[in-house]
Amino acid sequence: MKKIWKSYGVFTPTAYKIFGLAVIPCIILGLIELFVYANLFSAGISVILFFVYVVWYEVLVDYWIFGGICEKSTRSMEYLKTSLRGESTLAAGMTGDCIRRGVYMLVPGFLLLVQKGSWRYLLALLIAEFVICLTLVIIRHWNYGVMMQLAIGGVSGIIYAILYGSCSYLMDCAGKRDLILKIMVVIFVIANVIINVFIVKHTVKCLRGSYYEKENK
Repeated sequence: MKKIWKSYGVFTPTAYKIFGLAVIPCIILGLIELFVYANLFSAGISVILFFVYVVWYEVLVDYWIFGGICEKSTRSMEYLKTSLRGESTLAAGMTGDCIRRGVYMLVPGFLLLVQKGSWRYLLALLIAEFVICLTLVIIRHWNYGVMMQLAIGGVSGIIYAILYGSCSYLMDCAGKRDLILKIMVVIFVIANVIINVFIVKHTVKCLRGSYYEKENK
């Protein structure tokens, strides 16, 4: 675990360690608690809140740290090639990012589960993480600047709203709502594990493939 966080630190500047790992998550958690105690945390507010979360936090900050790391013409991986430990450092750093993102989603999810007694909010967070991961798989292959990343983040927010709304509609229309809700939670937990493993392996594969790109030109 020490190696994972040390490797993750290789990719993260000091400003991110302060704001990205502490300040912004605390603000988001504080907003969630404010909605809970004000009894305002409805399905609509959760969609809006995590639309902002997807756009302004994960998508934009990921571009700040890993921007275009899998893009063929980028030089993002060049310094990793100079070390025999470059591949293992990349894999550990990606793993640390996946763990960080999972913790940031699960902590408020379980807090809401305890405070509100509903699995719906945990499902909302799991769906948000899944959409974020899908978005990151795409944008790490592009290095088109901040505005393009924000546009992609906006689309991912819309996809999240549609997916979450569809799941909510399905649960409301079907019988045995609590059972279906728990089944969906399990499905998205498994889906998130799979896609996070894919992210790590795919990024390492891109590093390996970049050794041969110049030879094939």
